[in-house]
Amino acid sequence: MCLCGAVLALCCAAAAAWLQVSVGPSPVRARPGQRVVLECLVGADYPPLELELEQLQVRWRHEGRTVLEFAGAVRAARAGLSLAQDEVRNGNVSLVLQRVTASDSGEWTCYILYPPDQAQGSLTLRVADPTVPPDACPLGGGAPRLRQLEEVIGGCVRSASELQRHLARLAAEVKACLGSPEAEESPARAQAESANQTAQA
Repeated sequence: MCLCGAVLALCCAAAAAWLQVSVGPSPVRARPGQRVVLECLVGADYPPLELELEQLQVRWRHEGRTVLEFAGAVRAARAGLSLAQDEVRNGNVSLVLQRVTASDSGEWTCYILYPPDQAQGSLTLRVADPTVPPDACPLGGGAPRLRQLEEVIGGCVRSASELQRHLARLAAEVKACLGSPEAEESPARAQAESANQTAQA
């Protein structure tokens, strides 16, 4: 009996080791109103992969709250969320979001249950702040603003000259946050440098 139990345990462990989940690059960036696909693929240690949909369970969570489930059929907590159901059998359980808003920003987690195994993967969605004008990128405000620079610059840079201007102002913000001796004069210097760069461009 002990030998049979050990063999059964080994078989279950081997079966449970095959399931893998991979997600797309993170963070995913978008503007309000865009259609976004959060990539989540179920893979295996050995091909081919063709899932038995009767056994597969998929759960997508946003900031810890379940927003979509699949167990033979899709059940979404709100409109605008879906899966490409014709691709699920092949391991593609990517989540499609129609017309994203700023409230969709945050961590999204894809949970997969395929007995006896389970796995998960997470990625971050960043939807640009609609209150930031597309042609203006105010960067003042010290450390709190630095946490937003990555999103702000990504949504505002349209040309090489703009990029140079924003990088100069970013350098000033970094110096200020690090307590550089030049911190007080950095904003003025950054503005002067950006003006010169704009004139040269």
